[in-house]
Amino acid sequence: MALNQRDKEKIKDFVRYVAHIRPTPSLGKDLRKHVHELRSQGVTKLSGFFEEYIPELRSLMKNTKPPIEDCFLERANSANVPFWRLYSYVQEPLFDMYANEDLLKIIAKYYRSQPYYRRVPFLKESTNIPSKDITGLFHVDKDIFQVGVMTLITDISKNDPHMEVLLGSNKLVRFDRRGTYKAEDLLKKYSTYSLIGKAGDVFLFDNGSTIHRFFPGSEISKNNRIIAQSSLAPAQFRVNSESDFEPNSGELRKLLDSKRKSRLVRKSFDKITGPTV
Repeated sequence: MALNQRDKEKIKDFVRYVAHIRPTPSLGKDLRKHVHELRSQGVTKLSGFFEEYIPELRSLMKNTKPPIEDCFLERANSANVPFWRLYSYVQEPLFDMYANEDLLKIIAKYYRSQPYYRRVPFLKESTNIPSKDITGLFHVDKDIFQVGVMTLITDISKNDPHMEVLLGSNKLVRFDRRGTYKAEDLLKKYSTYSLIGKAGDVFLFDNGSTIHRFFPGSEISKNNRIIAQSSLAPAQFRVNSESDFEPNSGELRKLLDSKRKSRLVRKSFDKITGPTV
């Protein structure tokens, strides 16, 4: 897909904006609360934060064909996922959502360093059929100190499919390799927290170190969970696959590569992940 000049300028503006959030921004009381919750329990909820964008997100999903991205086909089948697609940051309303100043300030304060988006957003629909995928087991995501930004596009109750996190487990494991943990042992030690609420609610959770799982909910549930999600990491510009960042944008890749080569970014990158070659 060729990008027009307007889209190219929006990509440049987006990267400039994210790259200039101060590492230690001044926060009001409400935003400081979310930073504290992220540090103490690994998750925080921003009620109604993106409520205004829900109609556009639903329209974006409705007008997307086919429903499954090629890179997700195998996992979508094993996890009973009927919709899972990647999107560009230049698509509305994603540009306005992920360039939100308060959102980025919370994460910058949490990291105490410059945050960067490490992959493009996706929209995903999940059913109440138990998953055979790793997401149905307690796990952490890869080996990256990343924060997920999950927006509920539908109202979700505890009976519906949803994510569970173990409060405070972010203090148990840090940068662990993607793996699974025995539920019976963890549930004796940690309280579960369900990522449920109204459409437009946003959850920030440290999915690189907070243990979590997808929970299918009740068999009587008739509601599928639909979310929009992306992830940030400190100075993390590593491209792991074609699904990371803008798969159709050589322009953005050049911008990301140039940022990654800077001395400050490389120093922070090595501190988090170990030296790279």
